[in-house]
Amino acid sequence: MTIDKKKIERNLQRKGFILDVSSHHKYFHHEYKGIRTGIFTYISHGSEKEIDNSLISKMQKQLKLEKKFLAFDLFNCPMSGDDYLDILKDKKLIQD
Repeated sequence: MTIDKKKIERNLQRKGFILDVSSHHKYFHHEYKGIRTGIFTYISHGSEKEIDNSLISKMQKQLKLEKKFLAFDLFNCPMSGDDYLDILKDKKLIQD
């Protein structure tokens, strides 16, 4: 399964991630209450338009999601930014 790269970029930014463009990659740093949480992922500037299963698996681990389907939910929008925050809070990765 693949997901459109632009869709992932758009949806991450809607869910609390801030885009930081470097020379080699587009980094997406998660922020909560204006502070970076230390959770991030990145996407290459490369010409590929789709992100494949192997890269989604790597991104899933960076995003602290235990199951790949959760990454698909985050990227495709069934999971809201608040739902993602709840997961991070349950794992005690962020606090209120």
